[in-house]
Amino acid sequence: MSGTFVGMPAFPKAAHEAVGNPTLRGNLRHATHTIRGKRAKAVAEVSDWDRLREAGKQIKDHTLRHLDRYLVQLEESVTAAGGIVHWAADATRPTGSSPNWSRRPASRRS
Repeated sequence: MSGTFVGMPAFPKAAHEAVGNPTLRGNLRHATHTIRGKRAKAVAEVSDWDRLREAGKQIKDHTLRHLDRYLVQLEESVTAAGGIVHWAADATRPTGSSPNWSRRPASRRS
């Protein structure tokens, strides 16, 4: 498996071509400027932004340290709600071990 979608060029080739596209560069510049502006506005509206950011970091770090426990809790909740959880043996298997649920009609999902 190449890691790219069928018919799509590899990232280095696509990136090289995109860098030379003035429309894409302009769109990226505009999007970046817009996102940074909105973030700056949100930061300015909250007096304790740094404290909130640190709290979020601690929550994320805790969750990642205990991910095994949270994944088991998720499995229990999904199963209790009638869902099916598919566990992969390792990181190379997930894409090939489960059907693509998003492409199946809702009435046919199990």
